[in-house]
Amino acid sequence: AAERFRPPVADAVNQVRFLLQQRMGFRTVTAHPTGAVPTIRDLELVNELASRTGASTIAAVGSGAAVDLAKAAHKEELVLLPATYGASIAAASSHSLIFDPLQESLMIEPGPEAPPQSFSTTTVVLEERFLDQALKQEASLAAIGILLDHSYRESLSEFDWKDAVQNLTHQRAAELMQRAGEALSYGFGSSERSLPLAVAASLAPTLFPEHRITSVMASLVPALVNDENVSLEG
Repeated sequence: AAERFRPPVADAVNQVRFLLQQRMGFRTVTAHPTGAVPTIRDLELVNELASRTGASTIAAVGSGAAVDLAKAAHKEELVLLPATYGASIAAASSHSLIFDPLQESLMIEPGPEAPPQSFSTTTVVLEERFLDQALKQEASLAAIGILLDHSYRESLSEFDWKDAVQNLTHQRAAELMQRAGEALSYGFGSSERSLPLAVAASLAPTLFPEHRITSVMASLVPALVNDENVSLEG
């Protein structure tokens, strides 16, 4: 599942395809999301393609859309290779966001009646050389928003967002994204849905269809920290 809207993402896709096909000798077929968020039809096509070709492994290379699409598909083995920092948030989260054009809303897959997708093997590869550095700040702000909201909802000690972004190296950014992905709540059971997720799910499909989910989440951070001059350096 390859998402190729930005040149750095396309470069990562091409490198991984060359590695799998030419260096390792695997037979591969390619699919990709048709928009900034995968749709129900995208998911149906991936499952049909995998069933027709007999594929047992899905490798997602690219943005959060590609990662969410692969996570929602039904295969035995899953390999996630994020090419944006935002995609690493999706890789660490428990569910996927899929756009339903009929409802004009984002569905959470699997739904509340089903347990999270279970794979016999899930591998996440997070290499700095594959990551689009231009989007690190946006993804970091989105991650901060998720973690601030998590600390408020769970009555935890206040999340120190300023400390989180000091000297934002690749390692620190990767850890920040993983923490945010794991803290993302989809509102099932007794837990409330994460506010950044709820706002993005309601606004992104209709008002900002070409924007990344992380863009919408990042825009909420000044309100969450009550500071209009939030910025990141490094």
